[in-house]
Amino acid sequence: MLKGAPTATASATPAEVNIAASTFATATGLHQRGNLGAARQLYRAILGIVPEHFGASRGLGVIWGQLLGHAARQRARSPDAQIRVGVILAGLNRPQLAMTYYQQSLIFAPAQAEVYNNIGAAHHVLGRFEDAYRAYEQAIALTPEKAAILPGRPQTVYHDQ
Repeated sequence: MLKGAPTATASATPAEVNIAASTFATATGLHQRGNLGAARQLYRAILGIVPEHFGASRGLGVIWGQLLGHAARQRARSPDAQIRVGVILAGLNRPQLAMTYYQQSLIFAPAQAEVYNNIGAAHHVLGRFEDAYRAYEQAIALTPEKAAILPGRPQTVYHDQ
């Protein structure tokens, strides 16, 4: 049996475990050949059959790390890449590090309401409600027509009271 493949559990029958093991071998081969998209789809399919499949979970984590690394290498050349890295880091619950990338993107393209909104969200997660409010206000100043759809500002106002 492949490393990372589970044995039968209460949530998966032996037949499902065999299907997952076969699919895992295919996914691992695709991943090793650099076909991250196809490998990611198969890892997700495996987790749909056997949610506790460690190898598939690990494979997805490795792919996310590879994508983050690629985006970080693009960082110096593209404010959009910096924003993407920030969004990934925020999704990994790393708001302080995410803000570093958001702020770096503002050096090259300072009038980005979305970035100020993301900075506000990061400050909010860190409990810095006044800083979050200021960031949301900057986002609104840049795109007042979108003020109603910026998600964080009302929550921040509520926390300040």
